[in-house]
Order: sequence, then structure tokens, then C-alpha cells
Amino acid sequence: MSDSSCQQFSVVRVIIGAVVVGAFIILLLPTIFQGHGNDHPRVYDLSNVRQINVGLTWYVVDYKGHGSGIDMDGILSDPKVENRYSLIMEYIGTSDCLISRYEYDEKMPWSSGPVTSDHYSYAMLQLPESGGRLSLWSDQAGKDVVWISGRNTGNNANSQVDSLQTDDPGSWHGPVGWGDGHVTQEEDQYVDTRYTVGSNTPLYKDDNLFEAVSEDDAYMIYTGN
Repeated sequence: MSDSSCQQFSVVRVIIGAVVVGAFIILLLPTIFQGHGNDHPRVYDLSNVRQINVGLTWYVVDYKGHGSGIDMDGILSDPKVENRYSLIMEYIGTSDCLISRYEYDEKMPWSSGPVTSDHYSYAMLQLPESGGRLSLWSDQAGKDVVWISGRNTGNNANSQVDSLQTDDPGSWHGPVGWGDGHVTQEEDQYVDTRYTVGSNTPLYKDDNLFEAVSEDDAYMIYTGN
């Protein structure tokens, strides 16, 4: 193995180690709040999204830098959200983390067979045939690339947006998991993203998570392609 390959491998190991350590920290947060029971479901959402992000990261390492739904040759295979969840099941540890605390009474943890929307609560990045979102569903993703988020339960991406975390129609709150492994709690659907590969790529301010104007937008979908 060349010095360059060794260095790249070491960097990957450091990144994976940091993500795993972060995951354990987040997973411990519910224990901190256990005396309050369901008063802190947002903490569980953050923990879930962190664990899913870790699973995606390990999948990318095993599949030559490509995320679920893209084969080892870098070709889009089956980009349906349901299929992409199926592919990462062995990497996430427990299927419980796919279900938001807000939906515990409505969904069931996956145990076998096809994964359907009955088994998960969160949206994944939509994958186009080409463009930024496709190329960054990979080990090229960074801190400005959204991979996983709470879904939009409303009728559109703007005035009728809605979420599991709020009873306010027209208001979205939810967890967001980023390509470098960190998670955030967002109070609306507008975040800053960067989906074009290149050293001079501009930061896209206030990108609507649930609306695609181009292939370089964040576009989070819950089912299908």
C-alpha cells in the first residue's frame, strides 16, 4: 500500500472513529433525560438520526465510497427510500432507531421481509440520475450535505409544511443528519447546503429541505424515488 493510500485509510479511520464516539454520546442522551419520560422526544429523534447516519457511513466504507442505492460501480441501482433503508439495516444495530418517538404507537420495528414506510419515520436525500445530490450520497459528502431528516407531513414545502414535532400547521421542526456525521435540531425547513463538488462551490443559503429547484438542492423524500 502506498503512503498516499495509507494516509487516506488513516483519515477514513479517524472520521469513522469520531462518528462512532459521537453516536455513543448521542445515544446516552435519552438516559440523561429518562426521568422525564416522553417530555423530550426531540432528544430521541436526534439520537435516531445519529444512529442512521452512522449506519450510512459504515455502508459507504464497505461499498467503495457509495451510499445505499448506488452500486459498487457508482451506478444508480434502486434509489427508492424503502430499498435504501433495507440495504443499511445490518449497519444500524437496531431497527427501533428508524421510528420517531412521535410515532411509536403507529409504526412497528422492522424484523424481516421488505422494509416499508410502516417501519421508519425519517426522510432521505432524493437521488437524481446525475448532479450534486447523487455524487454527494457518498464519502465526498461533508458538513453542508444533508443525508437524513425528519419528514414533511404537510401538503407542500412552503405554506402548508408540517412535521411530527409540531402541532402548528405551516411550521416545521425536525432533526437533520449531515454528511460528516453531525446532527442538528432545526426549527424550520431552511438550511444552508452545498451540493456541488468543487473547491469553489458556493454555500447555498436557506435551501428548502423539501423543494427541488435543481439537482444541487437538498430534497428530502419519505417514500419512492
